[in-house]
Amino acid sequence: MTNRSIMVSQIFAAISVSPAFAHFSHASFEELSFTVEPGQGVEINLVVTAGALVEFSWSVEDGLVSYDLHGDGGGNEISYQKDRGVKGHDGMLEAAFDGNHGWSWRNRGAEAV
Repeated sequence: MTNRSIMVSQIFAAISVSPAFAHFSHASFEELSFTVEPGQGVEINLVVTAGALVEFSWSVEDGLVSYDLHGDGGGNEISYQKDRGVKGHDGMLEAAFDGNHGWSWRNRGAEAV
């Protein structure tokens, strides 16, 4: 893996905090877990350089979430992909510019996920 690559092998959306924000710089994770209460959201961003590759896979237990895969930095903003009522998503993100790139999840259901 090059220094321009970040591997996020699994992010499980199962989060127990009110609106939260986590920020990581050039890190590798095997797994993150959290619980999202009804009506709440969570955001996780990685600080990466333009062209960096992020392999990711996340899934939800016991429900569905809405998400936005996005980036911002240096006056740039982008929404790579978003969807509502999904159980998971995986793929490869190539950062369009230097800055924060990550996910926000919202639980629109009646039960914690």
